[in-house]
Amino acid sequence: MELRTRELKASRDEAMAANEAKTRFLASMSHEIRTPMNVVIGMTELLMHTDQDEQQRELTQSIQRSGEHLLGLINNILDLSCIEAGRLKLALRRFDLHLLIKDCETLFRQAADAKALTLEVSLAPEAPRWLLGDEVKLRQILFNLLGNACKYTDAGGVSLVVESSPRGEDGVDLGFKVTDTGLGISDDFQAILFEEFTRQSLRDQDGRSSGLGLAITRRLCRLMGGDLAVVSRLGEGSCFTATIPFSLALAPARSALSTVKEPESADPVDLKANKPATSKPQVELLSETLAEVPSEKQSEVLSETQVKGLQGVGILVAEDGRVNQRMIELMLAKLGLKADFVADGQAAVERIEAGGIDLVFMDIQMPRLDGVSATRELRRRGFQGLYVIALTAYAFETQRQECQGAGMNDFLTKPVRLEDLAAALQRFRLRRGLGGLSRTRA
Repeated sequence: MELRTRELKASRDEAMAANEAKTRFLASMSHEIRTPMNVVIGMTELLMHTDQDEQQRELTQSIQRSGEHLLGLINNILDLSCIEAGRLKLALRRFDLHLLIKDCETLFRQAADAKALTLEVSLAPEAPRWLLGDEVKLRQILFNLLGNACKYTDAGGVSLVVESSPRGEDGVDLGFKVTDTGLGISDDFQAILFEEFTRQSLRDQDGRSSGLGLAITRRLCRLMGGDLAVVSRLGEGSCFTATIPFSLALAPARSALSTVKEPESADPVDLKANKPATSKPQVELLSETLAEVPSEKQSEVLSETQVKGLQGVGILVAEDGRVNQRMIELMLAKLGLKADFVADGQAAVERIEAGGIDLVFMDIQMPRLDGVSATRELRRRGFQGLYVIALTAYAFETQRQECQGAGMNDFLTKPVRLEDLAAALQRFRLRRGLGGLSRTRA
């Protein structure tokens, strides 16, 4: 019996070590691949904003589309690997369902119009507005389903219908039905539709599918306690239904989406007691207050008026890659802003000590002192009001949690787009208006 116990323990330890090694490999590959992709996509986007003739614009758009396609493939592979390794966790926080659905409609309205398709979006009147759940993963599920519907529909239209039914006293079951009049799916292929690296061979398909999107979408649904089903007929279209349970959340006392006057409590929501539960640290990443500020996809690029409100802000970029520095410099210049640049965390601490810095874009992996350690050191020295945005090629939730633990306020994953940068500045601007930010020590 003792021998068997030791053998089982050894097997368990070996499996855990292999899983940990896989996680480290994925994190490393995420960083190594995303770092050059950051430059390819970022610089191409900047190039799109320059004066070009018709042929140059066509070539630039081809680079941009190919870069986005490659990035999507990278993300799918990393997501699938994380799910298989059990490393993909739910990040539960309060979010606005109605705003999320409106975002989906706004984004895919452009895709539908480009193909002369109709797009209908319907939200059940009884569907609650404020929910507690993983908004990011729900957004990914809907984007995948709507993206596929638009991609494989050449005539007719696409619709998103959100149905709601109560689940107990403090829960709700939501059904997201995405219907299209596109290619449809054969009965034989439906049996393997949600398996990895499978795709239907049709003469009309463009062949650019990796065969991963639906497999990941179903796994995300199941991770959230739901499931994904399909009803389809070849040549007539398809209907995908994602059914996912959520907990109800209390509406914020004052939403930062409508007014910015004073900070709300950043305490987590206690659904049973209808009151704040426990206090959170003073400096946090993606707090309840930040969650009510428009996200990257919800925010529009800063207008000239908004940018003028940031003209006096001292910005520091800590990034060891010279090409990445240049790209951020050009993006900030596009928004009418300037920044100081350093190449490592120790230099960032020294520059902030010298004064005049309100906002830091802090790369995570740098020589001498990494970004996480530099942020911890700054908080230790009393710079509690300094706004720090993580700038990283790592894309896992564990890295987000590490950044949060170090005291960072926000998180940008490479490749960084102009819209992402502008939205982060908007969140900083709103938080600055809420108060609590200062370039001096506490």
